[in-house]
Amino acid sequence: MAEGHADDVGEDVARFESTQRLDPDAFNHAKSRLDGGYECAVAALLTDADGRVLLVCEDGRWSLPGGEVGGDQSREAALRDAVAATTGLELTVGRLVAVNDVTLTDGDREASLAFEIYDGEIAAGEPEPAQASVTDAAWHDEVPAATVDRDVIDELR
Repeated sequence: MAEGHADDVGEDVARFESTQRLDPDAFNHAKSRLDGGYECAVAALLTDADGRVLLVCEDGRWSLPGGEVGGDQSREAALRDAVAATTGLELTVGRLVAVNDVTLTDGDREASLAFEIYDGEIAAGEPEPAQASVTDAAWHDEVPAATVDRDVIDELR
């Protein structure tokens, strides 16, 4: 896997910008994590042989499986750990395919982070929610309406 940084990516990596409106509690939580030193977020864009995309559901919203990178953790290790924690699946991380520069908002408050999206492959098995906050982990033919960055996922598929 190419260990890149969001501000130093090649021409073959797609770039996106998006805004996510959060409620005050979610914004405060995200802001405290960013201020506490987490560097960026990572996600896995995984498709099966039928072209379905793997998504996880937390708090009624679907998203790509992923998580934050912090401390001395590599992006690859963070992504492997996050996919295992949310889906129970073992991931072999591939290449960086996109960077989504996300602006989080709550009223007039803003915070920004880079969300790096990697492809990869998983071992055999079916995804299952593997942590309490995840209510579902499943393959989807179509990206559900209630999906974080749905347009980004659709464009990358």
